[in-house]
Amino acid sequence: MQIREMVWMGLKAWPPQWSNSSQAINPQAVLMDVKVIVGTDLLRIDVAHNGIPHLGIMFVEKEVRPSLYIKLKENIGRQLAEIADLEIEIGQEVAGSPSQVG
Repeated sequence: MQIREMVWMGLKAWPPQWSNSSQAINPQAVLMDVKVIVGTDLLRIDVAHNGIPHLGIMFVEKEVRPSLYIKLKENIGRQLAEIADLEIEIGQEVAGSPSQVG
């Protein structure tokens, strides 16, 4: 499944929800970091566009979280438009995933 097709409780998970919801984030923004927000269904997504940092969150189903986390970590430095097209495996154990994926 492509990241852009992911859903959480029936709602589209991509693109992330940005902290400044009044501002659309350019698809050319670059992924800078991703973190698991322990104890939640959330991933923290840090991006930058034209040197300006932006913070977002993604709601993620528990069985998807490890695969998505690893895929995003592997693609730090890529543009959001490229990341949206990446494929992830759902429900597959992933070596190297954080020990506390909630």
